[in-house]
Amino acid sequence: MAQDPKESLGDGPCRFAPVGEKSFSEQLASLSTEERACYDELKSRWEKKDRGFVYPDEMYLRFARCSPGPEKFNAKAAWKVMKNYDSRYLELTAASMEKQILSKTLFIPPGLKSSEGHSVFYMRPSRYFPKQTSTKEIIDNLVYCMQVMVEEEKSCTEGEYVWCHVFLFLKKMWMFHFTNRHVLKQK
Repeated sequence: MAQDPKESLGDGPCRFAPVGEKSFSEQLASLSTEERACYDELKSRWEKKDRGFVYPDEMYLRFARCSPGPEKFNAKAAWKVMKNYDSRYLELTAASMEKQILSKTLFIPPGLKSSEGHSVFYMRPSRYFPKQTSTKEIIDNLVYCMQVMVEEEKSCTEGEYVWCHVFLFLKKMWMFHFTNRHVLKQK
């Protein structure tokens, strides 16, 4: 009989750890020779020069897996992303994003998976109020959520499911444009 995750993980921060997820060392060991070479190239190339910060080892693997283009583990494509990555995103935490996460504008519903087993990222633009929340805060929240999601191997290798609930947002925007165009202009 399967053990309840709460029993095995306890009440501390480990209770949020993904159950059944391979450790980083296991993921690294499971890479093909070519994939491992890409990871090693990115890591050594970045760390041979002082750039003001060093990525955690997991980030090199994420950059390699998520390299843009049709071919994954493309060191040249991943390198371009690494050079342009804003290092302040490495400092984002749930505590620093608490207000934004509690607004439920952008968040990861705990335990919710798509029918294919992918983690779900939920967006609800109608909860975004530009006068109360800066664009920087929204982007930071988006980056934080995406980083948390790609910590899971499945999300990093296969992608995530994005659920964008726009009905109320579109309705409000339509009413705003309709009112401005037809009602206010008649006066």
